[in-house]
Amino acid sequence: MLLTVVILIQRQGLGRRIRPAALGMVSSVTIPLAMSLPLTLVAVGFLAPFLPTLGNLTQMIYLDLSYNNFNGLLPSSIFDLPNLSVLDLEKNQLVGPLPNHVSGLNLLIYLSLGSNFLNGTLPSWLFSLTSLVRLTLDHNQFIGEIGEFKYNNSLDYLDLSYNMLQGSIPSSISRLVNLTYLSLSSNNLQGSVPSSISRLVNLTSLSLSSNNLSIMLDLEMFSNLNNLYVFNFSYNNLLVSINNNLTFTLPNLKELYLSSCNISEFPIFLKVATNLGSLDLSNNKIHSQTPEWLGAVGRNSLTFLDLSHNFLTSIDMVPWTNLIFVDLRNNLLQGPCPTLNALNLRYLFASNNNLSGGIPSLICNASSLEVLDLSHNNFSGTIPKTPFIAKLVGVVAVEIIGAPFLLCLA
Repeated sequence: MLLTVVILIQRQGLGRRIRPAALGMVSSVTIPLAMSLPLTLVAVGFLAPFLPTLGNLTQMIYLDLSYNNFNGLLPSSIFDLPNLSVLDLEKNQLVGPLPNHVSGLNLLIYLSLGSNFLNGTLPSWLFSLTSLVRLTLDHNQFIGEIGEFKYNNSLDYLDLSYNMLQGSIPSSISRLVNLTYLSLSSNNLQGSVPSSISRLVNLTSLSLSSNNLSIMLDLEMFSNLNNLYVFNFSYNNLLVSINNNLTFTLPNLKELYLSSCNISEFPIFLKVATNLGSLDLSNNKIHSQTPEWLGAVGRNSLTFLDLSHNFLTSIDMVPWTNLIFVDLRNNLLQGPCPTLNALNLRYLFASNNNLSGGIPSLICNASSLEVLDLSHNNFSGTIPKTPFIAKLVGVVAVEIIGAPFLLCLA
């Protein structure tokens, strides 16, 4: 495998690019280590044995080895580079823990180690880097607790999702006053959601889904987060409290995920979410019919709607014009199938209800429809001959009853 290197040498604001060169096998590579000028290294196609030598490049300021096939232990010497401002090793196959102590990284702004096989606990120095703006450690195998944040006031982006972290969310997270993105999803975090999160008024994305958080959560806690774009608390053991007598708004909300949160009614703050694109309230305890005002929520922007596994009895119509995915499975819906705009619809699930009558022609004439599941209802009449049915029959052997199917009208 060839080693391809791009080195940028910058001095006094002027740059000179050394052209990428095929330098042969790693064992034959000679890179001057005594250069006094700052180095920027972007690499593609490295072999892993070259990694440990990078610790000698003391003038390195930018190191991006992401999206390669590096494997083996993560060399601790990389974390001692005193001038490094960007370190990106994302999407490799690196293993092992982070070093317990580091002597460099005082100028580090960007640290991305996501999508590797790193393990062990998170060392305390991670939470004391004064210049750090972005920290991405997602999709690894880290364990233990999240440490107390001390001097990370510059941190803008924090992603610790898809690990095996335990313990509670530290209240010191409120010190990250410039944070705009926070994801702790898919860990084993326990306890309550600290109220101090409400002080992070610059947050645009907040995701704590798929943990073991298990206590009453009052959504009013987040009433000050007016910049929220994404809000995801799905799949916890939370009992989410919604006080619809109080009026607060999340005016910039575009994605709301509250699946499996034990809620019993539609959050009224959605009334002003006119630009909502995704709404997931599945696996809850919402009864009766949908409120009249729901149709105005994201009227021209909603593409994803999941209200499955509730106790809804009536949805008169689905007025959204750009829906791609609709899931109404496992409710108590009665009467004819809800009227909906199927122009862009690709996936429609409405099985395990008490719907009756014929299949609406608007659904059958949907030119983009890929999956239609209306099974386990009380529909009657004939299966209409439509472009959708004809297309399926021409591509797959459609079984109405029995074997696995793409089209299900049983």
